[in-house]
Amino acid sequence: MSQISLKLVNPIVEIDALLFERRRDARRPMDGRVTVLRRFRKEGEHRSKISAIDLLDISSTGIGALTNEPVEVGSDLTIMFPAHGPDGACDSSCRVVRCLKRENGYEIGARFGVNPSAA
Repeated sequence: MSQISLKLVNPIVEIDALLFERRRDARRPMDGRVTVLRRFRKEGEHRSKISAIDLLDISSTGIGALTNEPVEVGSDLTIMFPAHGPDGACDSSCRVVRCLKRENGYEIGARFGVNPSAA
């Protein structure tokens, strides 16, 4: 029996760990600042805070964004997208599913389709 040696056909490529997240749709790069209303619990009370986030990407199921302060996973957000051209402004509800510390702030991931009144 002859001995067959194995050889690497394709070079090893470092794979981004985020590739294996359970995304349902492709993300599209997005650049812009939007206003958000964040609802959360603090000391047993429901509180709200208005702030701005910088969008990184968007898909039909959620967004990726940067913010200056940490956002608790499970917090509900209402994102207020500004009006462009003849179209009116659009508000969309989502829930924060990820918050990671980065050099320039905090990177959050949020999933669309959340009814904030039910939370």
